Amino acid sequence: MSKEVKVEVAIYKFTAADHRYSVQSKLGVPDGIRGCFGKRKIFLISQYGQVEFHFSPQDALLLIHSENELGESVLSEKFE
Repeated sequence: MSKEVKVEVAIYKFTAADHRYSVQSKLGVPDGIRGCFGKRKIFLISQYGQVEFHFSPQDALLLIHSENELGESVLSEKFE
């Protein structure tokens, strides 16, 4: 019996020029979305694993955030 292990490693660069669609083109479809805004129910947070990407109602990238199991912030990068 053979053992198969798949390891994927990717490094992506995010800047204030990124927006919802550029993040999705780099990372694919998010694992989850939340944080509704307005009558049209625009989702402002896309989650990829433990990492959250926060967007403005105009789709600009505002924040990349992640917490550990204790709820402590381990990543918090703001873009403006």
